[in-house]
Amino acid sequence: VENYEIGWKTQWADGSLRFNGAVYMVDWNDFQYGFLDFTVSNLTLIQNVGNAQTKGVEFDLNWAATENLLLTFAGSYNDAKLKEDFWRVDQDRIDGLPPDAPKGTPMPYVPEFQYSVIGRYDFSLAEMPMFAQAAWSWRDGSWNDLEETNSRRSYMDSYGVLNLSTGIEKDNWSLTLYGNNLTDEKGQIDITDPGYRSDRM
Repeated sequence: VENYEIGWKTQWADGSLRFNGAVYMVDWNDFQYGFLDFTVSNLTLIQNVGNAQTKGVEFDLNWAATENLLLTFAGSYNDAKLKEDFWRVDQDRIDGLPPDAPKGTPMPYVPEFQYSVIGRYDFSLAEMPMFAQAAWSWRDGSWNDLEETNSRRSYMDSYGVLNLSTGIEKDNWSLTLYGNNLTDEKGQIDITDPGYRSDRM
C-alpha cells in the first residue's frame, strides 16, 4: 500500500473555529480477495485481484458558537475503484469471457460519502452542570461484492441515524439518559453471503 496525503490543521476566530482535513490517494497493489467457489473447494479461496486506487478527502469542522454551544461537522468522500480488469481464474482469459470485475468497478463496502453533525449544549440546572446533545450520522450506499458477474452482488442503500442524549457531568461521576437510532433506521450493513458462488453467472 502506498499512501500520498496532504493535510491541514487550522484555527479561526480567536480559536473558536477549527477546521482540519486531508486530501489523499491510496494505491493498493495486488490486494487479496477471498471467496467461496464450491466447484473448486469447500474452503475459502484467496486470490490476488490486482491493483486498486482510492482518491479521497476527509475533514472535521468544530465551532464553539457560544460559551455553551459546540457544533461539529465531519465528513469524507472516497472514490475507490479497481485499476485493472479482474478474472477469477486465468482460464476465463483464454475462453474470451468478460472480466468478473472490469477496470473501474467500485470497491465493495466503501461508501462514497459519509458525514456526521453534532450539536452539544452545556447548561446548569439547580446548580448542576448538565448537557443536551443531538447527533446525526449518514452513510452513502455501497456494493457488497466486487464481481459484477456474481448474481448475488447487491447494492446496500444509504442510511442515517439520529441519537439524542442529556445528562449531568460532575468531576467524579455522571448520569446520562440517551436514545440511539430514534428514527428506527434499519441500515443495511451486509446483504446475503456475496462470497459464495456455485457457478459463473
